[in-house]
Amino acid sequence: MYNFLIIFISIIIRTNEKENLRLVFEIYKHGAISPKITQEKELKDLFGEKWDDKDELTSVGLRQEFLIGYINKLRYTNTFIKEQFDPREVLFYSLNSNKSILSSYALSQGFFPPKTGLTLNQKQILNAVPPIDEKLYKDGFDGLGNFSLPKQISIVPTQIIYENDFIIRATNENLCEGIKKNRNKKDFWSKEMKEQKENIFKKYSNSIAKEMNEKDINNLFKDYDNTRNIFNTILSEYYDGRNIEKLTNKNNVSDLINDIKKFYLFDYQNKNNKEIVIHSIAPFMRWMIELINLRIKKDKEGKENELDYILPKLILISSDDSIFKPLEFIMDICFNISIEYSDFGSYLNFELIKINQNSISNIKDEDYFIVYHFNGKYKKSISLPDFKKKIQDLIKSDNDVKKFCNFIDKTNTPIYKNVYFILSMILTIILIVLVIFSIKQCKTPNEVVDFNLTSSIHQQEKELLP
Repeated sequence: MYNFLIIFISIIIRTNEKENLRLVFEIYKHGAISPKITQEKELKDLFGEKWDDKDELTSVGLRQEFLIGYINKLRYTNTFIKEQFDPREVLFYSLNSNKSILSSYALSQGFFPPKTGLTLNQKQILNAVPPIDEKLYKDGFDGLGNFSLPKQISIVPTQIIYENDFIIRATNENLCEGIKKNRNKKDFWSKEMKEQKENIFKKYSNSIAKEMNEKDINNLFKDYDNTRNIFNTILSEYYDGRNIEKLTNKNNVSDLINDIKKFYLFDYQNKNNKEIVIHSIAPFMRWMIELINLRIKKDKEGKENELDYILPKLILISSDDSIFKPLEFIMDICFNISIEYSDFGSYLNFELIKINQNSISNIKDEDYFIVYHFNGKYKKSISLPDFKKKIQDLIKSDNDVKKFCNFIDKTNTPIYKNVYFILSMILTIILIVLVIFSIKQCKTPNEVVDFNLTSSIHQQEKELLP
């Protein structure tokens, strides 16, 4: 009966979700990028292809992100947010990498396209000039009209997420050494990952080794990081329209790409890295719950326009696999939502929707649902109490992971560091003992003077005696 009720409510939500939408989190993966560079001077990748830079968003990636922004415009503007960008309604975040930051800018251009930017009144126009000779900028000035920027384009600020902010990335240096080392252990690889790697090895190892000038083909996929570098390079070349036929014949290019995507899908589904996932994503989920609670509190207060208490309606986060992969994994283990491969430009949305129009005083968690979308497709509706309980359980388990991290880090400390520490402590103790002993042996200045004076008197008495 309860399951039937959930399905029935889900149908109602999907037909009226825009009218009842209260808060949206959108996490999107950067667009297509250039691969790792192995020849730094020539800026060439593993297969000798030249690039402008390493690990940077390409022209293909820019367009992918722009189109995500356009989809958002169709879905959210004029029903949930205004057509013109308003920082009180929309917040853009990005991980601290060029590929993520540029993805954010490209998406914002699709979301808030030309003719939605700021305009100036006549007094502002007179003041909107730099303090230099008018002749230098007159041609550019004349074509602006009352737009701040040509064609009334919109510039949207992006807030950078640094390493010590609310998100801990699964692949960064903040992750404890013990968990990081698991990535290249044999038991880290799932059975499906191993089988798929062997499948790719049998089909393409000779051609890959030839392009890489690698004489020993067994070194191609020697560990997880090396395997990812090869696969990422192939994907980057494919999306950029490079000559992938050098690795296989023209008819099998799509098979090669699908084989690599299948490996990554198994990597996403890999239960052997559960600790990594929990440790990396728990802070983000905690932050999400806090903002949801603030949204409900604001609904209860009924103070939507209070300037001292502004909560955005839409939060967009430009990310990479270190955020995207754990989020998908969590939706699988917590809510049984099947994991899909997240290609360049993939995105997922968590939408908070209010289903009961209760009076302000009667608002409660049971009046809300979380609706989950992946790449624009509806996946599941979850009652907010269920969502929060699952996430809170996850956050609790993260404490155990942190304990595990601390223990592993201590046990993995190089022995020479421990020896140096012990020796330094012993020397410090010996020094302290010597200082204390020397102080006890020394006499005070008064004692020294008295002793010398007494000795002098005794000497004089001896000289006076017959």
